[in-house]
Amino acid sequence: MEELTLKKAELKAQIRRLKEEGAEPERIAPVFEEYKAVSAALKEKEAAAGAAAAAAAATVAAPSAIGGAAAGAASGAAATPARGADQGAMSREDAEARKSFLKGEIKRGKAEGWDPARVKVLYDEYVALKSGLESGQFEAGGSRPAGEAAAGTAAVLRAGPGFTLDEVVMLKDEAKRRVKDIKTSAPSDTEALREVYELYTALKADIEAYPQISDAAGRMKALMGGKGANDGRASAGTRKVAVAPEAPTPMAAPTTTQPAVSAGEAARLGEQMWAAAKKGDAILVQELIEAGAEVNTTMENGASGLVVAALRGHYGVAKVLTAAGADVEAQAQGASPLYCAVQNGHVEVAKVLLNGGASPNSVNTTAAVTPLWMAAYMGDTEMVKILLDAGADVHVAKPQGGITPLSIAVERGKLKCVEQLIAAGADVEARDADGFTCLCVASQHQNLAIVDALIGAGADLNATTASGDAPIDIAATCGFAHTVDRLIDAGVPFRNNKNVQELDRLRDLQ
Repeated sequence: MEELTLKKAELKAQIRRLKEEGAEPERIAPVFEEYKAVSAALKEKEAAAGAAAAAAAATVAAPSAIGGAAAGAASGAAATPARGADQGAMSREDAEARKSFLKGEIKRGKAEGWDPARVKVLYDEYVALKSGLESGQFEAGGSRPAGEAAAGTAAVLRAGPGFTLDEVVMLKDEAKRRVKDIKTSAPSDTEALREVYELYTALKADIEAYPQISDAAGRMKALMGGKGANDGRASAGTRKVAVAPEAPTPMAAPTTTQPAVSAGEAARLGEQMWAAAKKGDAILVQELIEAGAEVNTTMENGASGLVVAALRGHYGVAKVLTAAGADVEAQAQGASPLYCAVQNGHVEVAKVLLNGGASPNSVNTTAAVTPLWMAAYMGDTEMVKILLDAGADVHVAKPQGGITPLSIAVERGKLKCVEQLIAAGADVEARDADGFTCLCVASQHQNLAIVDALIGAGADLNATTASGDAPIDIAATCGFAHTVDRLIDAGVPFRNNKNVQELDRLRDLQ
């Protein structure tokens, strides 16, 4: 399913690029048809997965607590019909409210580029709730009393083997939501509030202490041949890394070194880690690193695991690798991880890399441009903002042609990026190899908003190119009468102009 999701995103980006480039409909049509086919196939798989989740919902139990959070309350937990949903105790009104909340979270997760695994958890619960509502599983009635809500929460939070870290994060968020619900209920149940809050704080501590779940010990034993696996909790001296799919924050360096293993073993584990990074399995990547994998292992096209994570938008993997000391500047075919994230529009991954020390001014040695140049080319205003905030240099031009980020944004008609770069101090008079200023470039295109932005920034109205053409000459030659008018209104004299006859023809100027 992940491959289809990635393919759909790639096709969507391709369609957007073709439209921005003004491609003929004949070029866009086959790509759009492929996009529709992939979307249909993805929906079928999602429906199948949802049906399987709903069928299994009635038999899913909640065994031991996750990594020790609520360990004392875990024994004897009742069976729960679906992960994250205490359906047995839920009223129909509660189920409807929860379903609506999940729908909004799924939509937000897709829009913000959350890890697919996290979105899938929410989707599975949504499908199970929807199925239960349609089958009449829930009885009508008002919201449950606070005490019942607390009991339901306990069942929800007693998760067992098979839960990923992203699911634990979701359960922590659910506990936080329940705390708020109980606080606002009348009358408030103090005992219920205490129990749920304890579960919330315990889960939060587990997530911050160790990015693992209760079945990780079994996976680790299998990986290491049954030797040296821990019990799924952070032991003394174990490196602590947070992998919660939330807004990235500056991460501390690992607290310990990797275990001593032979070079051959490190390479073997490194290959497995690379494959896990490609799939987006952040937890397995973490386990392999702790087993001794070389974090900078390279494989296809000389790409490291961090480059692959940046290309594919695997936020969790990027966070684990960066915190583990992976080289944030290692290039593959000339592109750094940050450049790959920028080129593919993965804003959250770019934030992780910048927080991890990636230079916003690293140059792609093949394309000879910076991440900011590429972000301006793509018209990605959010990416431009985070790069500027990180200290990206607005003046670094592409050596071949001398085109600056501002110039390429002007050429491609990216008004918002033009405004951002001007506000950041970009030089509106910078010239390319042919002597074109940004206003000269803008005069080649019928984009009055950009012309206005440049004029407002103080652009020289009479600057000439290497061939002696001023902006008004260029606009007249291109037949852009509105641009000519705008330049004249701004104060450009038209008498004795190089293209005065063309101007006369366009606007009957006397």
